[in-house]
Amino acid sequence: MKDPFMVQHMSEYPGSDYEWERPAESIHIWTAGLPHDLSAGVHQIVVSATDQYGNEYEEIAIFEVCGREDHE
Repeated sequence: MKDPFMVQHMSEYPGSDYEWERPAESIHIWTAGLPHDLSAGVHQIVVSATDQYGNEYEEIAIFEVCGREDHE
């Protein structure tokens, strides 16, 4: 998957000829599906990982799901 931020950024500046600016495939971007019946409101997601040395990491993110009426 390419970095979504860089893909959008480069679409705003299509004339760039610098190879280092072009979004490349990345192995550090993780995605996960959300339940189809996730209710509108504020939710929390916890992501945990263990590296090759056994170190454990955990991050928490807060996100909001808006109902369709919020976008009309």
